[in-house]
Amino acid sequence: MVKNANVYTMDAVRSWKQALAVKDGRLVFIGNDANVRTWIGPKTKIVDAGGKLILPGFHDTHVHLALAASRQHWCDLGYPKTLAVTQEAISNCVKKAAGKSWILFTNPNTAVFPAEGPELKFLDNIVSDRPLVINALHSSFANSRALKIAGITKTTANPPKGMIIRDAEGHPTGTLRGNAQDLLYKYVPSLTKEELAKNFRGIMNELPSYGIVSVQELSGRSRADFYGDALAKGWLKARMRHGQMLLRGAEAPPIVGGKEQFVTNARRYQGLWLNAGTVKIFVDGDLGDKTAALFEPYLGENSNGNRGEPNWTQDELNAWSAQLDAAGLQLHLHAMGDRAIHMALNAIEHAQKVNGRRDSRHQITHLHLIASADLPRFRKLGVIANIQPNFGENNGYNTVRALQLLGPERHRLMFRFRDVLQSGAVMAVSTDGPVASPLNPFVSIQTALTRKETGSTEPAFFPEQRLTLPEVLAGYTIGSAYANFLDNESGSLEIGKSADFILLDRNLFEIDQESIHRTRVLWSVLEGREVFRAENWK
Repeated sequence: MVKNANVYTMDAVRSWKQALAVKDGRLVFIGNDANVRTWIGPKTKIVDAGGKLILPGFHDTHVHLALAASRQHWCDLGYPKTLAVTQEAISNCVKKAAGKSWILFTNPNTAVFPAEGPELKFLDNIVSDRPLVINALHSSFANSRALKIAGITKTTANPPKGMIIRDAEGHPTGTLRGNAQDLLYKYVPSLTKEELAKNFRGIMNELPSYGIVSVQELSGRSRADFYGDALAKGWLKARMRHGQMLLRGAEAPPIVGGKEQFVTNARRYQGLWLNAGTVKIFVDGDLGDKTAALFEPYLGENSNGNRGEPNWTQDELNAWSAQLDAAGLQLHLHAMGDRAIHMALNAIEHAQKVNGRRDSRHQITHLHLIASADLPRFRKLGVIANIQPNFGENNGYNTVRALQLLGPERHRLMFRFRDVLQSGAVMAVSTDGPVASPLNPFVSIQTALTRKETGSTEPAFFPEQRLTLPEVLAGYTIGSAYANFLDNESGSLEIGKSADFILLDRNLFEIDQESIHRTRVLWSVLEGREVFRAENWK
């Protein structure tokens, strides 16, 4: 039993309560301090919350835990804001990498590089005697030594849905887009299964300290057996919905009959704590490296009419969506550009016409640039808008690079969080962490409210698209629980639901918005069990 609390229940009317009682892992009472006393028995554990804020546990519907675990031997650059800071961070990593055969970096800030990526000379000046790779998710940057090992030369053809950026004479510059990265990564050393499992377990152990009670995990083509083994060993610290990956490339299954591998995994893992009933499809790439699919061409130097090629034709995407939907699988569609988002909505609409409408909870994620005509289609089709607030902050990528690439008219349409919500769409809030941003929900919550980088004194990035605190909390709790098919189990504090709640060190409703990122979880409870307790809390 918990008393003397400020409980924000996230029920339908967003009510506030003082106390709650738990029995056998379920909530049996939500109300005031006076009435909760009837639930006190001789063995009842009573917790005085000291007036602190209690929220439902968080649900993060877009994470890459296993991918992060596989890259813990890489140097995390931490998205440095300037080229000078980038060079310093790289230099420090090189010093620490003495004796390593490959020097590997992740999380660069691509906005500090030229539009076509860093020059090969820049990469070779960092280190020339060993292969070097900087991974930026949808692009990678490799020095001459790495290109030589991978056999990438002037005569190497671009793979389907991939591009080797070349100089005026046709020589590779070191920048590889999309599937061209596969030419390189077959040579990059990877961790052993034991090392990966150890790192993954360490990341999982962090989730309760962030108050995260469920995730939608998107790493690799399929790691269903890996997660199944983690579940059997008790390593999962949050309920997991595994998004199996459908990637375009040499290993992609055929459209006809290709659904079977996804269906097989979904049938094997369909429990509350591990469910493999989601398939992630990349419709396009990323805006920063001009692989996001747009209706109109990119602007700026060397754009040459490029508007980004989607990974699939509309017919291919329709076919995949229809057969996966018919199999009862949830679609998780990566779409950044306005044309990619339009195609994703078309594919879901096609699936509904072919199969009939069901409780599919398909979602489209990232949503960097949405055409106004497509906004109402989210609600019409029942598509969940899965957003990452950290992507909408006032960083150099958004304020400078994106403006150069899009021009002012399209630029103002970036990250339309408020427009999406006002269109009536169900919104899920996620982090894309810990690869693309921190897993810490409070950093994302603050960014959704301010549209600023933490500590920034610059103007907010299109502040009219800010969310309110109740709105972003709803997206992180009941909205994302809905996206994970857990809204009847979790996401709000209501009688009969699982006792999933967190107690915070400050009341988010009473503090300055720009200090929310400092918030810490003092106590996490999942299914009525304590899963985290801060050292500085009683």
